[in-house]
Amino acid sequence: MTTILTNETDTITAGFPIGTPEVVASALKSMRADQHALVNDMGEKVTSTDVDLTLTDNNTGATMNISANKVTTGVATEQATWAALSTPKALKIALHMAGAMAPHIQNAIHDALQACADGADWETAVEEVLGHRLTSEQTDRVDSMIDDTRREVVRTRNGRMQATGVQTA
Repeated sequence: MTTILTNETDTITAGFPIGTPEVVASALKSMRADQHALVNDMGEKVTSTDVDLTLTDNNTGATMNISANKVTTGVATEQATWAALSTPKALKIALHMAGAMAPHIQNAIHDALQACADGADWETAVEEVLGHRLTSEQTDRVDSMIDDTRREVVRTRNGRMQATGVQTA
């Protein structure tokens, strides 16, 4: 059931229509991105003090004052981190390769994955398919192969935007 309100207000939100927080959040998300870009262009963090805003509903005249003692926006940073193949992508590659080379191996991999999906731990699932052929040497070799797929990448993160002493009235 959907309720449509036209120019109705909710007394809990002091005269603002229901959904106002989402409208404001969407608008502020765009403003936040613009201000991060501006601070990055300036090349140094920016601090504003004594921020005092008024939010007004043009339909009802309801207002809300928002103030903050200090707002700081930092510059974007770059951080080296490790990235690996996504699990779904890795599974697709393994299943396609196994199916092209030997469909029975593709089915065995699928059976082990299904056992894990049903709650078995991976060692039990592989043991069910391979029997006692799973060795510590094989496990070490597979772990090494997976480690070889990791790559060091640089990710950019927006500078921190932080407000202190925020009050509403």
